[in-house]
Parts: sequence; structure tokens; C-alpha cells
Amino acid sequence: MALRNHRIFLFTWFIILVLSFYMAFLKKHKTSGAYVQRTENVNDQPEDSLQFGLLQKDFFDLEKTGGLLNESAIAEGAAFSGRMLCKLSGKNEFGVTYDKKFSVLNDFKHIRKVVYKTMLKSEGDLKDACIVLNITTAEGTSLDWQSQPLGTGTDNWESREATFTIRKQFLQPENVIKLYTWNKSKQQFSIDDIDISFYGMVEKKEKEEPVHDTVVKQTNFFFDFENESELSNTDMIVDGNAHSGKRAVKLDGHHSYSPALNRKFKEVSSGNLKSVSMSAWFNSTVDNPEIVLVASASNSEGKEYSWNGKDTKKFTFRKNTWYKLNADFLLPSEKNNPGNKITVYLWNKGGSALYMDDFEIVFHDGEIKNSVAPNVVIDPFKEYTYVPHRNKPPFYPAFLEKADIGNHDGIFLVDDNSGKEGELLPGDQFVTGNFLKDSKKSDELVRVNGHGAEMFGFCQADKKFKKIWSEKNAEEIKSWDESRSISGDFNRDGKDEIFRIGKNNHLQLLELSPEIKSGTCEALPANRGWNILWENKDVTFSGWTLDESDVYLPGNFTGDGTCTLCIIKPATGDWQLLQYSGKTWKVISSSLKGNKNRFPPAPTGSWISKGCFKEKDVLIIKTNRRGENELAYLEFNTVTGNFNTINFHDQTDSKLVSSGSKIFIGNFDNKHGNEMMIYDRTWRFDMKLAVWDIRGMTILNTLDFKGYPGDQNPKYYESLQLIPGHFISGSATDFLVVMRNQYDGDKNKNYLPNRVQLYSITPR
Repeated sequence: MALRNHRIFLFTWFIILVLSFYMAFLKKHKTSGAYVQRTENVNDQPEDSLQFGLLQKDFFDLEKTGGLLNESAIAEGAAFSGRMLCKLSGKNEFGVTYDKKFSVLNDFKHIRKVVYKTMLKSEGDLKDACIVLNITTAEGTSLDWQSQPLGTGTDNWESREATFTIRKQFLQPENVIKLYTWNKSKQQFSIDDIDISFYGMVEKKEKEEPVHDTVVKQTNFFFDFENESELSNTDMIVDGNAHSGKRAVKLDGHHSYSPALNRKFKEVSSGNLKSVSMSAWFNSTVDNPEIVLVASASNSEGKEYSWNGKDTKKFTFRKNTWYKLNADFLLPSEKNNPGNKITVYLWNKGGSALYMDDFEIVFHDGEIKNSVAPNVVIDPFKEYTYVPHRNKPPFYPAFLEKADIGNHDGIFLVDDNSGKEGELLPGDQFVTGNFLKDSKKSDELVRVNGHGAEMFGFCQADKKFKKIWSEKNAEEIKSWDESRSISGDFNRDGKDEIFRIGKNNHLQLLELSPEIKSGTCEALPANRGWNILWENKDVTFSGWTLDESDVYLPGNFTGDGTCTLCIIKPATGDWQLLQYSGKTWKVISSSLKGNKNRFPPAPTGSWISKGCFKEKDVLIIKTNRRGENELAYLEFNTVTGNFNTINFHDQTDSKLVSSGSKIFIGNFDNKHGNEMMIYDRTWRFDMKLAVWDIRGMTILNTLDFKGYPGDQNPKYYESLQLIPGHFISGSATDFLVVMRNQYDGDKNKNYLPNRVQLYSITPR
């Protein structure tokens, strides 16, 4: 029995020993397999040390070639930003292509998704157009092909986006990722501003950054050279000849380099410094000086590895005139580190004497987005520098300064020894134009109300307004009062005519007779006034059924210098463009004929205005899109016969216009090009000066009044009417300002006196 128990005991221990060896073998095999798996993913980290985030971001505005394949699809045009875009058509089936090996991407083993964003614009609906992701081997064998539809296109720039998932097995160093647009049905459309972002697992921050590393860096610098702090090479700063203030920099053949700003990257960047923008004003003693804006970067040992310069060879400059030069430069981010140094300056390469002032520099951690700089001179430049926080206050102040027009700042436009005439009232109708063909090309003012019609002009010799014409006939006064009028040189005779839209859509084209060429100091002979060149009393005009809500707008829309007439139906967006030619009007183009674009519908009561853009006028329409008041800029294409939308002003950065805004177009600063004056009294006085281009509108200044007597600032009046025109000269736009208070019968209250005054941004 004892022997049997002993055998059972030995057998049990044998079984336990065998099982132990077997379990140890399984554990060793499983551990070995786990080790092999880790060697295949040597870059992987424990999941609790990673989080999903942005790994790399690439942006292409197509202004500079490089970084993309199929660059032949890039062409100049009305781009979303800048001047270049990617055009797809029957000839260009594929757009520009992002083509990179995974090995050159940041932490490519951790990539999980890629997001492709772009701006899209087309002239019609798109079919089968798509955004494509293609992953291939180094030899070109396709491993993964995905696509997402581009969506329905519109004639306005709109954003499109596609997100693709990247599978881990394809994340090999030599594999290639391609992203592009495919125009499968070979239609016509354009894309611009391509943004490609890679997302995946990034390392978590184990602790907060030290306080001294999170201090906000100074990225914006402005030097008016009134003092010499923060600059090197300051020996050339002199008194006088300044663009602003009292001091400027003088450069010549002996001193070619301006004062320079030197900074380490870590002093102007919170991360990886990628780009720099700059601008400088200069005034040369010779025509067409050769100057260069420069940004150079060097490593911590002082060795220069990047030099960028923008010269003035493409531009034309007049001597003794202030101009502004802008420049944007990208820096090679793969070589950047916090200890590197950047130097920014102006180089007087030609050696002729010139003055430099108001030097502005902006450093960016991100890519440069084209925009318009404050105080930018639109002509002769066609490119602009980036300024952060665009359209955000505070803005530079500017002033409308009162001019003396010899009326004692009284209630009458004319108030002198000859009498008092021209009591301009807020309810009057006004139309301005160069009706007299005087040598200064200044405007006259036609005022109409139920009591009469009169015309006034500014006499340069006497520095006063004079009455030139008045209507005495009761029926004719009624006809003027029941009409609305616009002006323009429709028959190309060198002076403006009046296009009058009367009761029951009675249309007339009127010219002043006899023609006065000697200026505005003499009145028309008795019983002379306006001759009818053309009129239409029918309910239709050029195949157009007339309506009281139709808008009539003159402008040089074709770009050939001819004043054409655009008639618009705001409710539907239909339009006709007409040209006057000897007793008749010729239809140049119409939305009613052919495949033409309609205008964005404008709500009832919206205004439609025009403004100068490049060599032609464009339409600026205040419309209601996405429930907000927005501005649309439309340019006529003489080849297609279409009005194409250049841009919708994006209201996300600031609310520049509201339902109560009034916008005036003119050369208010007496420089090159036109500006916008935005006036709003919805709840308080607000007036701004702005410029615009295909990217939208940018505020230059907030405006106030200056030179008024006592404390009688026009903005304090209850009723304020602004009448723009070239009253003093034919170059700059002035404002006749009609100021009234709403008298409530209380004689014990002190009211500001009613006045009529003339204001200009630049007093002349």
C-alpha cells in the first residue's frame, strides 16, 4: 500500500513537471511573437503617451512654383488670393499634384489621416470631378486609390474639403503619397489655395512649458526713425524729407544699406519661423531707382543660408514722389532653429540718392496669406503684403478737413454780396458730374426738390460756389422732381450727360447747352439749359420690360474708356449692358441672352454701386448671403460677355457693412486709385476709409472731421447728408456735408446751427 502511494506521488509530480515545462514553452513563444511585432513598429510608443493631433501642414497659394507637379496647369487669372490659380479644362484633366515620399513627412509612421482643402470656382455644375488620394510604391505600383467628389461648383469662390484615412501597412519610407483634383468629365473650373494637413498620433506634453518660454513674442515692428532704438547701422538717419514725422533715412552711393533689424528666431517666433513680410516708403531723387527689400537668415555660427530680395525693376517710379514697396518671403523651415538670426533691411542697389521712411516688418510662424496692407498705394503696385489681424481695430485715424468756400459756414451754399442761394436740404435729390467741360474737370452739383431745380459750380478764381442754372418752368420742375438721375459721358464728347429716369419709366438722356468751357464762374444765358439727346416713353427698352425697381448704373465696365449703362433687376439679378451710339443704345451683353450669369439677388432697398478696379470699373453689390449683409465684386469679361464674381467680402473677420451702411466710391486721399468710404449711423457715427481687391476689403483708416468752428463737429448732428464729388478739382473727391438738427419746438434748448460745408481728406 505504501509502495502504491509512493508511485502515485511520483506520477503526480511528473505530470506537474511536464505541465510546467509546457506552460513555460507557451509563454516563451508568445513573448517572442510580441517582440517581433514591436520590431516592425520601432517608432510606436505606448498609447498613453500619444494623442491625436496635427503632424504636418503644407499650404500652396500657387503664386510661387515649387513643391507641386503638373505646374503647367497654373495660370494667371482672377484668383482667390494673389494672381495665380490652377485651371482645369478639356486640356488640363488633372490639377497640380502633391507628390511626396512618406520618408520626408514628419513622423510618417504615426500618420492616420490626411485632409485636403482648396477653394473652388466654376461657371457651371460639375460632374464627376473629384479629389484623389493615391499611394504608390517607389516604382509606381498603386497600393491604395481613394476619391471624394468635389461637389457642385458655383461662380463664386467656395471652400471644398476631403478627408482620407491612411492604413498603417502603406506607411513605408519609400512609398509615395499623391493628392490632386481629377477633372474626369473635362469641364472648366478653377482651384486655388491648396491646404494639405496630416494628422496622427503625436507625443503628449508631460508638463506645462516654463513661464519664460510662453511669453508672447514681438512679431510686429514699425520704425518711423524718430528714434534709433532696436536698429543697427543708424548713421544715415537725418532730419527732414520724411514721409511721416521729422526724420528719415538718406541712402546714396556711399551709404547703400538702410538701418537693419536683427533678431534671433526665438525672439520673434513662438515656434518655427516660416515667413516674413515687410514694407517701406521711399522717395528718390531720380526716376526709376533700383532698390531691393532684403531678408537674410544665418545659423548660430553666423553663416548665411537664406537670402531673399525683392527689387523694383518691374515698376515705374517718378522722382520726388513717395511710394510704398511691399515684399513677402518664405524661409526654408527645414533649416530653421531658435538660435538662427534673421536680418531685414533695404538695399539702395542703384546708388542714386533717395529717402526711406516708415519701415514695417511682420514675422509669421505660418504661411503668408495675401492681403492688403494699411496705407498701401494700389498703383503702381499689383501685389500686397500680409498684415496680421486684418480689419481689426484699432485703425489709424484720418481726418476730413473743412475747406473755406466763402459761405460763412452757413445754411446756404452761396452766401456773399450777390445774395444767398442754395439752401441744401436733406430731402433734396442731388446728382454731380462734369457737365461744363471745364479745363479742371471739376464737378457741378444739380439740386432738385419740389420747389425747383438748380445747378452750382465751384469758381476757382473766387473760391466760392456760384449758381449756373435754374429751372423756372413749373411743369419742368415737376418733371425733374419726379425723376431720379445718374451722370456719365455716354457720348464720349468730354463732358457728362444726365440720364434721367422719370415717372412711368420715361427715360431721357440730357446734355447741357450751350457748352461752357471757361469754368464755373458764369451763369448760363436765360432760357437755356438741358437739351434732350434721346428719350424713350415705352414700357420696354432694348427688349427689357421696365419696372420702377430697376437700377441704372453707369461705368467703364468694358475697360475701353467708354461710359456704358448697366440696367439691373435687383430681385432676380438679371442685367443688360448697353452703349449709347448716336440716338440709340446697343446691347453689348445681357443675362437674358445665352448662358450668362445673373447677379446675386439683392434684398429690396439695397443699393448697388461701382468702383474703379484695375483699368475698368466693377460692380459692387450689397447683397444678403447666408443671412448676413455682404459685398459682392463683379467684373465684366469682354470675351465671354459675362459679369464674373471676383470676390464676396468675407464678414468673418469683421462686420464692415450692415443694413444701414452707405458706401461711397472716390479718390478721397488724392492719390492713385479709388477707395471706399463706409458711413454708418445705425446707432452711432462710424466712418471708415477702405481699399479692396480680389481678396476683399481692407480698412485703412477711421475718419473724423477737422477744422469746424467751435465744438460743432458734423458727426454730432442729428441729420447728416454726404454728397461726394470732384468740386474743387477733377482729381480728388470732396464731400459737401449738409448738417441739420431736428427742431422739436422747444425754444429753451440750444441747438447746433444748421450748416453746409465742404470737407476733404487732403486739404487743397
